[in-house]
This record gives sequence, C-alpha cells and structure tokens, in this order.
Amino acid sequence: GLRRANRVTSEWLAGSSGNALVPPLHVTGADSVVWARHYSHPDSWKCDCDSLEEALRALPGMRRVVVGHTIQGEKGINAACDGKALRVDVGMSRGCGGDAPAGLGI
Repeated sequence: GLRRANRVTSEWLAGSSGNALVPPLHVTGADSVVWARHYSHPDSWKCDCDSLEEALRALPGMRRVVVGHTIQGEKGINAACDGKALRVDVGMSRGCGGDAPAGLGI
C-alpha cells in the first residue's frame, strides 16, 4: 500500500535499498505516481477528476493530492478538481523558466 511505497521510495532516495541505482517501479514511467499528469494539466478541463475521485476513495483518509511536474505558468500554485488536486509546480528551476519560488501552506 501507500506506506510501503513511501518506505521503499525513502530507502531508495537515501541509498539504503538493495540496489540504490534502480528506482522503484512506482516512480518511473509516464503513468507512475511521480510522473503522471492526470490531475495537473494547466487547463483544468483536461484533468481527470473522475479518476482522482476513485483514487481518493481507495485511500482512506485522503481528501486531496499535491501534484507537481507540470509547470502552471502565470497561474502559480492553484487547484483543480474542486480543490482536490493542488498543483504546485511553478517552474522555479532555471531550466524550466526560472520563476520565483512559491510555497503551499497546508
């Protein structure tokens, strides 16, 4: 489940997993939990809110997700899917626009 995914990912990032050079499967690929853009498209109408609702129902206690890896441009940090997807990628890296840093208080 989610706890195992967090533990395995943390171990990989810390270099303490069995094979520190190979990332866990759930953080690689276009549809992985890290790279999927189903809820973060800058145009809210292109977000898959039905899929998000299904995912949230499957994770007891989850009410929303924070997503990145899709620069939101001038919108800055914003929400989609009735506030259930918080989109936080503001493109502050020099290679991705060099925009000003931003933070989300939860």
